[in-house]
Amino acid sequence: MISLEPAAIGCDGYPLLLQSGETCNGVTPLIDRQHPHDFLMELAAVYTIRFSSENSLFGYFGLPGEPALGPPAYIHRFSAFFNPEAPITHHWLDSTHIVFGVATVGFVYDWLKIDTSIFTGREPDQHRWGFDRPRFDSYSARISGNPTDNIAAQISYGYLKSPEQLEPNVNMHRTTASVSYNKAWQMNNWQITAA
Repeated sequence: MISLEPAAIGCDGYPLLLQSGETCNGVTPLIDRQHPHDFLMELAAVYTIRFSSENSLFGYFGLPGEPALGPPAYIHRFSAFFNPEAPITHHWLDSTHIVFGVATVGFVYDWLKIDTSIFTGREPDQHRWGFDRPRFDSYSARISGNPTDNIAAQISYGYLKSPEQLEPNVNMHRTTASVSYNKAWQMNNWQITAA
């Protein structure tokens, strides 16, 4: 998965009221702006072993990738299809969607999934065209499920070591819970996420 945001919107991103996170120059935080995402947003592989039609075990490795923490990132939710701008919750809920170094194992039983990850806690730096060094210094676990075709829910916990470049001595414990609901009509879709 790639993004041309670094070329299209520049290092200081686009205006987005109340958004904060990351930096353009490595010194000053971006405030009221959404930074561009890295050119390479995901380069990952997954291997699944199926035991039956309802049971499977999987392994995932990404450089970059997304750990087992939080709901699907906003760009993977249907609500972003016609509005690709980051929601205000982006840096609080799914800032780990681009992690340079993540390994995940998980088990799926019917509509329930349990997965756990080790990953790099630091968010990507301001150099949007390259790779960051993988550290595998953080961890997370998540339980998620799809009890119906239109409902997805999850609860997760993660420890992030030094996630912010400008505050390297601050570690974070993050707990998330969310429910997404989707309603499909013949030619339309409506989706909402509460987190």
